[in-house]
Amino acid sequence: MILRLKSLLFLIFFISCNIYDPSSKNDNISKKSVPIEELLQSQTDLQNEFNLKIDNVIIYPNSTGEGFFLDISYKNYNLNDISMLSVLSDNQLVLNEPIILESKKVDYFKRYLIEKEFIPEKNIQIIFSSINKENNINDNRILVERNLKIDTEKIALISGQISFLTKAIKQEINKSIDHYFVMPYEDFINLDNFWTTKYDLVILDYFPLKEIPKKWFEIFLKKLIEDKSSLILVSNNNQENYFRKLLPLFGIKESELILKNFKLYENQDFRSAFFYNQFPSKLFDYDNGNINKAIDWTLKKDKLVFSFYSSKSDYVENDDLILYGYSNIQNNDKKVFRAIISNDEKQVYFESQMFLNPINNYYFAKFSSLKTGLYSISIVDNENNIFSEKKLTVTENNQ
Repeated sequence: MILRLKSLLFLIFFISCNIYDPSSKNDNISKKSVPIEELLQSQTDLQNEFNLKIDNVIIYPNSTGEGFFLDISYKNYNLNDISMLSVLSDNQLVLNEPIILESKKVDYFKRYLIEKEFIPEKNIQIIFSSINKENNINDNRILVERNLKIDTEKIALISGQISFLTKAIKQEINKSIDHYFVMPYEDFINLDNFWTTKYDLVILDYFPLKEIPKKWFEIFLKKLIEDKSSLILVSNNNQENYFRKLLPLFGIKESELILKNFKLYENQDFRSAFFYNQFPSKLFDYDNGNINKAIDWTLKKDKLVFSFYSSKSDYVENDDLILYGYSNIQNNDKKVFRAIISNDEKQVYFESQMFLNPINNYYFAKFSSLKTGLYSISIVDNENNIFSEKKLTVTENNQ
């Protein structure tokens, strides 16, 4: 009995010693393993890392008001301290506040609404003040090149006569207007700075009230073309003999004049609106050729344009990547966008639908675990129309 027990123990010992032979060339079991010393060292490195790192920055317009939003996500590794967060818009300080860091909390997020007077034309800088224990202070700041300024449209209002309608137009438009009043006996060419100022829109308010000289019309037409200006004419039947030369600019033939009291016209990039012999009250009636609607249309406010960005300019391997975008005007129709990351040979690495943030009205997609290399990023719609193409370089993490 004792002999059998000894034999059994020997056999178990023999098998256990020969289950895995590291020198065996035919062994199919992976020999790729991490020694316990490396695991312990990695854990020690993590515990010894003291760092504050800006993770992602998203900047987008305030869709329900003025100004813009700034979303900042950042990571804290083992710091138990206070840092100062500073935000500069075009080198002007717009935010400066203390940030409390807790050693046991890694991920942080802050959202700020920046007032309209600080909207950047060049860039935004986000800076965390350094802390004594930090191993690397290069992650404490980020520069985002961005122009969120919306150029104010320049509008010229040329009046042939001053009436309550002129005042109403200026009040209803509620924009910066250069107003020119041309007396009937004055030379048409004498319009002060009109000829040297570029306008997005020219409004003819009961003008002209006399025959248009051929030379004046040629100069006026040349200016519209060179400046890519839009045109609105508000007229009555007392002017009929004077504005006939302008009718082709509204896509109207002389034989059609009696039938047309309101028309929107578009020819390639040129837009115009024609109001003829209408009661003044109708000009501001939403359902009857509203002049505000015509102004928005001639200023191409209905041209929907999407812009897309990444949440930071410098990426290292395994960083999160957030792509996001928004439209130039308020748009309630949900679009379908896909973000595609590929190499130069068009080999797709990642592809994701972009989701709409319903509160802040921007589209976004998030990617992670990008390896070192050069990538191409494309944003396409459901018909594969390309809305944005960018290059992305992911570098090695040397920390």
